[in-house]
Formats: sequence, structure tokens, C-alpha cells
Amino acid sequence: EFGVGKTTLAKSVYNQTAIDTHFHKKIWVCVSNTFEVDSILSQMLGSLKPEKTRDALLKSLLDELTGKRYLLILDDVWSDDREKWESLMSCLTYPEF
Repeated sequence: EFGVGKTTLAKSVYNQTAIDTHFHKKIWVCVSNTFEVDSILSQMLGSLKPEKTRDALLKSLLDELTGKRYLLILDDVWSDDREKWESLMSCLTYPEF
């Protein structure tokens, strides 16, 4: 079954020059069928430096993104698990370490 082109549209926006000038950082994460917060955080930092623990991931993420505008695209998300979404949002909003 094919989608309606959401990823194609998101890629088009993501690759626009205006996006590069507006955001300090751009992050693209392909989530797919397995929605795991640690995996998403790892992928978000994958190009910067690999870390092992959630605390290290959150500290690195906070160091990279604090005070900066950033665009985060979570592509191919299939999970509607509210607890996992809330966990991810709490990491991105109020990192605990």
C-alpha cells in the first residue's frame, strides 16, 4: 500500500535553502515500525557522536540544540503508543540527567 506523499513533501521542504537559513540544525529520523525513544535519540545524534546511554544522549542533544532553532522530522512513524510519545516529548522538552 502506498502513502499519499507525506515523506516526499517533507523531503522537499527539508531540502529547501530557506530551511537551511532559518534553522541552525536539521534532523531527519526514519522511525518505521519500531518506536523506541532511545533509538530516536541515538539517530538524532548519529551524525555528531555516538553515545551509549540515554543520559549521555540527552546531554549531547541538549548541548547541540539549546538556544537554537531546529527542524526535526520523524518519518515513517507507525506508533500511536501515547506513553512512548510522552516519553520522547519529555526528553526533548525537559531533559532529565
